[in-house]
Amino acid sequence: YQRRVHGIEKNEMEAQAIKKLEGLLKKSSAEQQTGVKAVIGEAFSKKSLGSIEKIVQYVLSNQQLTGTHKVLIEEIAGKVKDLDNKEVTSLVPKLLELMASKTLANEQNEYQIRKELSKAYSDNEDYQLAARALADMHLDQMREKIGVENVVEAYVQITEYLLYGDNTADAYTYITKVAQYIDEIKNTKTILKYKYCYARVYDANLKFSQAASLYLELSQKAAFGVPEEELRAFLNSSVTCTILAPAGTQRSRLLTLLYKDERTRLLENFDLLEKMYLERFIKMSEVKKFEEGLHSHQKSVTAESYTVLQKAVLEHDVLALSKIYTNISFDQLTKLLEIPLEKAEILVASMISEGKIKAHLNQSDKYVYFESEKEMLQRFNELIANLTESVNSLIQETSQ
Repeated sequence: YQRRVHGIEKNEMEAQAIKKLEGLLKKSSAEQQTGVKAVIGEAFSKKSLGSIEKIVQYVLSNQQLTGTHKVLIEEIAGKVKDLDNKEVTSLVPKLLELMASKTLANEQNEYQIRKELSKAYSDNEDYQLAARALADMHLDQMREKIGVENVVEAYVQITEYLLYGDNTADAYTYITKVAQYIDEIKNTKTILKYKYCYARVYDANLKFSQAASLYLELSQKAAFGVPEEELRAFLNSSVTCTILAPAGTQRSRLLTLLYKDERTRLLENFDLLEKMYLERFIKMSEVKKFEEGLHSHQKSVTAESYTVLQKAVLEHDVLALSKIYTNISFDQLTKLLEIPLEKAEILVASMISEGKIKAHLNQSDKYVYFESEKEMLQRFNELIANLTESVNSLIQETSQ
């Protein structure tokens, strides 16, 4: 019975709203704008979602009320924030669909309306819908109307929602769109949020060296008012990503920067960082505690069936062994690395081909031969000497 009464009241409110709009058809443009503003304002004050939808549909479809379109959309943009999340997610998508049927130059108002819709979805943890609410705008074309700060803020917010929804591929697509605008941004808070999002995107996409560099940069922003606990968290994230990063020049540089940063001595994982910096051999049993603190994506399994951490430690250990041994048998290598012979061969061969170590495999005697920096220099000098000799011979032949 109460439901039926409510339905009757709802229909009456909608009918009254339409009747008031009909009464404006023969009024002047100024009176129409004032009248439409009053009608839509009353519907919002009563939170009559059905009336709001009917009003928007009637006004936008009636050519006699064309001059009121702008004031109508402005009122919606200003009042939609007064609705609760359930009301916003129920009403706003319908309003946006009605608005899309008209070529309305109301980018600033659309932006405000979509921000409220996106926030409502986010509060409900519907992160994909929250991202889509903002992504459905033509942001690159709207920069003149809404300003470059809002464009960047929207792209960063879309990225953040996509990360919450584990959509790392699309998150990377949207955060890279910011690069063309970031030099124009003066707001420090916006820049820091952009860099933090970019670091998280790199992290989520297993690009750990790039993530570690940005986290380290963020950890040094005390002068910009970043709280101490956040700086420590950024530094800790940088250490984690550096440990997980593949062997190479960039990782070595990060290890040096972090080890020489006095703040890292207070971190839980400093001992592991120190061993990696000093190129000490590390057993997998030594990183169990570190592994427990990793996020799920940081425990991903590689194409070689290693976890990211296993691969990082194995590559580190091969590098550490190259500093100790001039050569090592395959059997001894597999015992030290605690992996099967075939996997050890593939690991070392891969590191050689990627330039991570200077060495060569000898299949006949089943040994790995590491090249020291002294040997590499000697070989380089021999190459230069041979080249010089060839050039001199060619000059002599030409002169004769």
